[in-house]
Amino acid sequence: IYSGKNNPVQNMIRHATGFTYNELLLDLDANPDTGVQGEGHLHSIHTGALGIDTVWWQMTQDTAGINLRGKVCNNARNKTVVFESNWFANITPTGVETGLEYLDAQRRKGIDAGMKIDITEEGIRMMMTPLNPIIAYRRFTLNPDNFVELTRDGRLEALVDLLADDGTGIKLYSIPNEEAKQDLSLNINHLNLGELSMVMPYMPSIQGLLQGDIHYVQADSSFTLSTDMQVKGMQYEHNPLGDVGLNMVYFPNQDGTHYI
Repeated sequence: IYSGKNNPVQNMIRHATGFTYNELLLDLDANPDTGVQGEGHLHSIHTGALGIDTVWWQMTQDTAGINLRGKVCNNARNKTVVFESNWFANITPTGVETGLEYLDAQRRKGIDAGMKIDITEEGIRMMMTPLNPIIAYRRFTLNPDNFVELTRDGRLEALVDLLADDGTGIKLYSIPNEEAKQDLSLNINHLNLGELSMVMPYMPSIQGLLQGDIHYVQADSSFTLSTDMQVKGMQYEHNPLGDVGLNMVYFPNQDGTHYI
C-alpha cells in the first residue's frame, strides 16, 4: 500500500483519527520459505500542533521467531523538538524480548532499557534488561534477579531494585502476606522530574525531585491503597509551585461505603 496526500486513504485516516501525513508505505509479504517479511513508513505526520517527521518499521521472520525493528524521529530541521527513538522486539513461541533507546538533539541517551517476557507454566514473568539501564539520562544498577510475575491465579509478584550513583532509586517489591492475595510496595527516591520530562517529546516541562511510597494490599474482594508522595521545588512550564505533597489512604468500609 502506498499513499501520498489528498486521496481516499488519507481522507479516511484523517476523519477517523485526526492525523494527516505526506507519505505512507506498507509492504508485506508472506510465503512458506521466508515467512513474514515487511517494512513501512509514515512521513510528516501531523495532528493539531503536534508533528512527527518519520515513523519507520521493519519485520522479518526466521526459525527462531518474528523480529521487529522501528524508529520514530524528528530531524534537525524540526522547529519544535529534535529526537530519535529506536525500538526492537523479538517474538518467539515462549516469550518476547524488547528494547528502547532514546536520543535527544545532542545525541545524548535519555533511555536505554529493555525487557524480557517469558510465558511459563506459572504465568507471565518479566525481567528488565540490561543490568545497567539508562532511564531519564541516569545510569542505574539493576538487581540481577529482578522480576515482575503475573501468576495464573491473578497475583502480581515483583522484585525490581534500581539505584543510581546520585542516590536516585526506584524499588518495586511484593511482600509475603498470608492474609492478602497480594501485597505490593513502590518506593521512589530523588527522581528528577525535569530529566524524566525531557525524554518524553511534547510533554510539558516539569521540574522537581519526586520521592515517596505507594503501598497496595489486595484481599479476595477488596483492596487498600496508601501513598505518601512529595515533590520538592516543583515547577510547571518554569512557573514555581513550591513543595507539593500528597498523603492519602483508601479502604472500603464493611457497609459498602468507601473511606479516603
